[in-house]
Amino acid sequence: MFSFFKKKDEQPKRLVFKSNAAAFEYACRFLETDLTTGAAQENGVTAIVLEVNAQSCVVKIANKEDSSIPVEPVKQLIENGQIKFICPSAKPTDHVPPLSKGDLVIVVDALGLCAMGKPLFASVLIAKLQPIFDMDAGGWVTWS
Repeated sequence: MFSFFKKKDEQPKRLVFKSNAAAFEYACRFLETDLTTGAAQENGVTAIVLEVNAQSCVVKIANKEDSSIPVEPVKQLIENGQIKFICPSAKPTDHVPPLSKGDLVIVVDALGLCAMGKPLFASVLIAKLQPIFDMDAGGWVTWS
């Protein structure tokens, strides 16, 4: 009878996170993180920048086992053998805006190492992300 009494669709159009770290945790829990799947090979997976070098970055790949973001320097992580989900060489493509520690990004397996069961040593960083997940598009909102 009255349209204002109808139940509204409660599905949000976008998930807006308070921080890149919160968005990374969401990606670890709910998004595809296996780089060996066809979708991940094509579209990439979420990662967070741990360190920025002259021509590349060190990133931690989102994964179901460990959603923590290390605070230790990357050199210390390597010395302690904590490198399972760390990619030491993620090279950004030309269109990716400047990066800094803590940025949320999308990476793809550049050499196909994951498909061969090897650890991810080199990846291509294809986008810098905002901590906003668009439910209609099914992906992150990127920085232009």
